[in-house]
Amino acid sequence: MTADPRLECARALSDHPVFPLLVRAALRARVARMQPGEVFHFEGEEIFVEEDERSRSVVVQVVLGEEKLIEMFRGAAEMAGIPDVRSCLGDILDLAREDLRRRYGIELTVRRGIARAEAVAYKIERWSWRDGPL
Repeated sequence: MTADPRLECARALSDHPVFPLLVRAALRARVARMQPGEVFHFEGEEIFVEEDERSRSVVVQVVLGEEKLIEMFRGAAEMAGIPDVRSCLGDILDLAREDLRRRYGIELTVRRGIARAEAVAYKIERWSWRDGPL
């Protein structure tokens, strides 16, 4: 039984070196207790430190432009033996998102040709009067 080429392509895409780099950058941001709004360069990539959408965690993000994203898809499709990646781009992207979430804890979003990959650096500890006395 042969493996699904879309699954192989998604795995090849999630094996790209930028994703493990993001996990290491999250560790660096956690150790340094970097705050949202900071930007730093790590192993050749520009990393943004932000809050997640619920303001519960500080995350590190890397932004992948359209050219880099196309290059990543072409390389992954070539490794999987898919001649025309455009025909199954949505399936591959969904499979890659799931694989990145499971393997690295990375959330990948793609909007208008720009991809953002984010990993949690640390949880925000906030005190509220609802929490009771300190």
